Amino acid sequence: MVVSSNKFIILKSNPDTNIISGLPYAHYSYSGCRYSAVKNVNIDEIDDEYKNLIGKKIKLATVQGKIVDGEIVAIKMLSESIPHFGNVQAWSGEYSDYVYTDEEINNEVWNLGEKYLVAEFKIDEELDDENEIVFAAFEDNQSKAYFTNYDADDILVDRVHNELSGNELFKSFQQEYAGYESYAGDNWWESEESWIQRASFETDNNETYVSVLSTAGNPCGCDFYFYVYSITKFNEDGTSEILFAENEEYYLVLAIDVEGDGILEFILDDFYGTRVLLKLIDNEWKIYKEWSIPYLDCPC
Repeated sequence: MVVSSNKFIILKSNPDTNIISGLPYAHYSYSGCRYSAVKNVNIDEIDDEYKNLIGKKIKLATVQGKIVDGEIVAIKMLSESIPHFGNVQAWSGEYSDYVYTDEEINNEVWNLGEKYLVAEFKIDEELDDENEIVFAAFEDNQSKAYFTNYDADDILVDRVHNELSGNELFKSFQQEYAGYESYAGDNWWESEESWIQRASFETDNNETYVSVLSTAGNPCGCDFYFYVYSITKFNEDGTSEILFAENEEYYLVLAIDVEGDGILEFILDDFYGTRVLLKLIDNEWKIYKEWSIPYLDCPC
């Protein structure tokens, strides 16, 4: 179950907003640019499957690979979005001498966002501000999360690109790139216009997973923009396996073994308000779930 704002488990999208009670009473900012506001709901109008979650013990996974204990304490309605930076500046008074009150920000954040029915939880320990909670499971799950190192070794990244050089996406982009003036006989993913977002982690089985977003060019003011997101597994015996390679823009938020059975699932973010769960289904890695909020900022 995906977590929002370090406080809420997403239960249902497009909920019945007629069950809302009162005005938004708080707003939160997390993960750099995500804003959310919360309202109470009439508990008597909630389906039993959600009402019965109150009091349930849960385990929560953070981006630093820590598992913490928690308990569901209430059902709420959440509104979440990535607002335009101009809105955020206006709220803080950067455009004028007027600084918005908390109540005014609550209302603006509420009106901008996608609505979700959520379960509010409390945790048994304090976490630092950078240790975002991103996933929740019920107490009987033997979940294990892995800390993601966002400075993966250059040698590993080079090995990933060597593995992917024969990939059809890589080859088609290379053929197109060769037609541009900036082409100097180099690979598109190694050109002056390239940028790489990398991450890696190791499992208890001495397997190393490397997440790489390979890009060249940019979507604003450049003749081309190529990008491929991949996850590659390197085994202890030196062999490797490309698990996923698609024409997508993602970065790895968290790798988690939800059931404790050694099979990983990956939570990915597309930078623009969408998070997905990548899961092994019928021996193929597929996007299993997707959660999107309005992206109202400038993509450049």
